[in-house]
Formats: sequence, C-alpha cells, structure tokens
Amino acid sequence: MAATLDIACPFCSKPFKVPAELVGKVIRCKGCEQKFEVCPPASDSARSAPARSAKPTTPTAPAGNAPIPFKEDPPASPPPPPAPLDDDDDNPNPYGLVQDDSEIPRCPHCAKELDPPDTKICLSCGYDLVGRRRHESKKVYAHTPADWMNHLGPAVGCVVLVLTLLTINILCWNNMNDWLTGSILDAQEKNKTTGKSVFYLSPLCFNLWIGVISAAVMWFAGKFAFIRLVWNFQPPETLKR
Repeated sequence: MAATLDIACPFCSKPFKVPAELVGKVIRCKGCEQKFEVCPPASDSARSAPARSAKPTTPTAPAGNAPIPFKEDPPASPPPPPAPLDDDDDNPNPYGLVQDDSEIPRCPHCAKELDPPDTKICLSCGYDLVGRRRHESKKVYAHTPADWMNHLGPAVGCVVLVLTLLTINILCWNNMNDWLTGSILDAQEKNKTTGKSVFYLSPLCFNLWIGVISAAVMWFAGKFAFIRLVWNFQPPETLKR
C-alpha cells in the first residue's frame, strides 16, 4: 500500500491525507482552495503536529469551481515549425499543375485553346491534330503592292506579247502579197493561172519564218505567264530574320 502523510491546511487547518510522493509539491486545499507546499516530515513527533507538515505559499484568490490539481501542469511548449518541403520528394505538385475542369478544347502539343474547336491544325504551334505531327512554322512578311506588281507584272507583259505576235501573224498572212507588190521582189508579171503578181521570193517564205519565230517566242512567253498567273499566283515569301 502506498505511504500517505497526515497534513493540515496552514490557512483553514483542515486535515487530510496526501500521498508521500507529493512531498515538496504545491497542492491546493479542498476547503479554502489556497495553495501550499507539502513539507517532508522531520521526525515522528512532527507527524503529530500537522501544522508543521505544510508550508503556506502566497495566498491567491479562490478559483471558483475550477478543479483542484495536486500539482501544476508545466507550460506547453510551442509546436516545432514545419520542415521545408523538398521539391523532388515531398512536394506533391512541384510544377504547379492544376486540373482544368472546363470543356475548352486545347492543343495536345502546346495546350493553347483551339479556335475554332474543330480545327485540324493548331495555329499557335502548327501541330496537326489529324496526322499527329507538327508542321514547320515560319514567320514571313506580309505581301505589299510592290511585291504583287513585281511578281505578276512580267506575266501580264508576256500575255500582251503573245497577243501581239498573234495579231502580227494574222496581218502577215492576209496582207503579205499587197506589201510585196511594187517592191524590189516584184517580178512585174502576172500568174497566168491565178492572175496574181509573181515575186522573186514567195510571200509564203516570209509568213513561214515569221510564224516559226513567233511560235517559239509565244511558247516560252505563254509558259512563263501560265506559271505566274495560274500555277504560282502568290509572290514568294520573305522570311523574318
């Protein structure tokens, strides 16, 4: 059985028993609610004098209906500060990613919003959503009126040249006999069958050579005009450095 001590309150002289292990501790009286220190017994005769077994402390105001502890609780120490998070191990979201719950369609390559939503190629990075590959993107200067004129002007000139050569050939075929009549190539004779003038050099020879040369020029000019006006209508792009 645990040893007990018979003591009395030094303020109200109320006797009561306390465990022996409370010697040197401060307790509170249940009658007057004053605090005092439990003194160790000096001798057997001291046990008969209960007033000497306790030493009063500084009187304090009654604590109302507060519980009467046998010893004061030590002050609570502040909690330790939280340890810093390690970006590689402890941080659950080191890259700051957040969940996007919206219904906005985005490019799987650059995460930019697709406008319109059913577009096939991302205008921001050039990613092909159908072929699942990225097209090469480049920055170019906008075409100016001078660019269009330099690109289409020669083609328009070739078209005018072709039309001019056609007109010349038609005029030659229709008027070559009249142009040679009275010239140094005129033999001053008439064909007995056709009644036309006879020339030392036939007008057909001039028309033939003019037609061959015109055909060659019209071929190259027409080809150049077709490429510029139909096949490659846009002026060449100038990349931004």
